[in-house]
Amino acid sequence: MTYFHGWVYRTFIDPALVPVREAVGNWVPDGSSVVDIGSGTGAQLFALSDRIVRGLGVDSSRNQIEHARRQAARLGLAHIEFRIADATHLDSLQDEEFDIAVTSMVIHELPLPIRLPVLMEMRRIARLLIVVDWEARQRTLLRRIGAHVIERLAGVDHYRGYRSFIRNGGIPELFNQTDPAVIDQRETAKGTMRLWLCY
Repeated sequence: MTYFHGWVYRTFIDPALVPVREAVGNWVPDGSSVVDIGSGTGAQLFALSDRIVRGLGVDSSRNQIEHARRQAARLGLAHIEFRIADATHLDSLQDEEFDIAVTSMVIHELPLPIRLPVLMEMRRIARLLIVVDWEARQRTLLRRIGAHVIERLAGVDHYRGYRSFIRNGGIPELFNQTDPAVIDQRETAKGTMRLWLCY
């Protein structure tokens, strides 16, 4: 898992998510404060850095957080911070402390029991949510196989989470349980992923 979240992730996965990060950026107004849940390498916040007044990235991976901190220091981005944290209990953050909470390609890899708590914590700490993840039902067999291959390469636990995510209806089913007000949604990555903007 550490291997996947290290140089392999930075070299192969992160670059493929550039269009996703651009799509997220279209929903982030200038002057916003943004918390990125499962921030990984910090690439989403770095992409927003010239438009936001404050950014906080949280991730459970020490490797990813240390990499992101080095990048932020190298780029001179004093308004962006990274913390190792459990996204189900962000007790150091106040209610609606941020304008926007973002999570991109994270929920599917979480164990089933903590998906809902993560979304609920995002709703607590921010006024708006942007959620990006796999479409629960891929349009073609080739896309379905591609998603499975990518997730399998991420490791056994990761793949187990993905399969559970698909079996349980993906993000739409989680939204049925949390009942956010969906303002907008759109496809990205040639229809293999979807973005949701919610209150």
